[in-house]
Amino acid sequence: MKPENMFYDMKNFASKMLLLLATTHLCYSNSSPDFFLSKTLVDITKRESQMKEQYSTDNILRYEEIFGDGFVTVGGLKRAKKMFSLLKLQAGQNVLDIGCGTGGACFYVADNYDVSALGIDCSEAMIQIAKERASRQNNGVLIDFQLADIVEKEFPEVSFDVIYSRDVLVHIFDKTKLFEKTFSWLKPGGKLLISDYCIGEGKLSEGIKTYITQRQYDMETLCRYKELLEQAGFSDVIAQDSTKEFVEELQDELKKLESIKEEYIRKYSREEYEKITTGWKNTIERCRSGEQRWGVFLATKSENWPFQIF
Repeated sequence: MKPENMFYDMKNFASKMLLLLATTHLCYSNSSPDFFLSKTLVDITKRESQMKEQYSTDNILRYEEIFGDGFVTVGGLKRAKKMFSLLKLQAGQNVLDIGCGTGGACFYVADNYDVSALGIDCSEAMIQIAKERASRQNNGVLIDFQLADIVEKEFPEVSFDVIYSRDVLVHIFDKTKLFEKTFSWLKPGGKLLISDYCIGEGKLSEGIKTYITQRQYDMETLCRYKELLEQAGFSDVIAQDSTKEFVEELQDELKKLESIKEEYIRKYSREEYEKITTGWKNTIERCRSGEQRWGVFLATKSENWPFQIF
């Protein structure tokens, strides 16, 4: 980069570094050596503003009206149950939920598996709602919620038996750093279970490039996602393309919303209704075209970690 194109100068280094702290990123595809998106400097201030708007208290409650209490993403409790069925949770284990939202998954595992659950989210509104609900739970001692940026958060090594994250890491640009941290936080034999938005292997259209840029997402192919997990030290990494199930769940949510259209419009607005339904229909089309995928990833920290070298 030419010096005249650098966005900061040394006199105002501290404030300009806010723009650099959000990692530059390239969208990757195994099917081509070229990158479809040029390196983009993400404006962290703008990104935080978008997140606060998207996850304001009012918007959170709107999401929950569709997805169910405690959930702000497609599939709600039904999807959480399916994902946790992939694990063999045992009473007394420690579970970390990255991007816990309003805490639905934490409440579910604590109630049904007798585990301790810690939820982390960077949305103050989400954490406030989750904490308030936890205070009313009889098993509140098993559940805790913390406001934090998971990339900067520190935990002692071998703290958790399971780390779970659902449709959140698309917001994380430094996945390498995060996966290295989660690996260190897991106990030997521990599991990392993730679902996330991904991109297809082919060339990306201008439409999805615009979508990724506007949302300030970091979307990888499923293959690249698996590689990043393996590079962080995980073994037996399973990367499953579950786009078909995702689309089916999204269609169900869409039908549900359409069935309460007039009530929803009266309660909120027609503009809000059209915004949500149009966004979901566009997501379904991107998935059907193959440009957007929904991946489920299960990775293990070896029982024999740390390895003994003879």
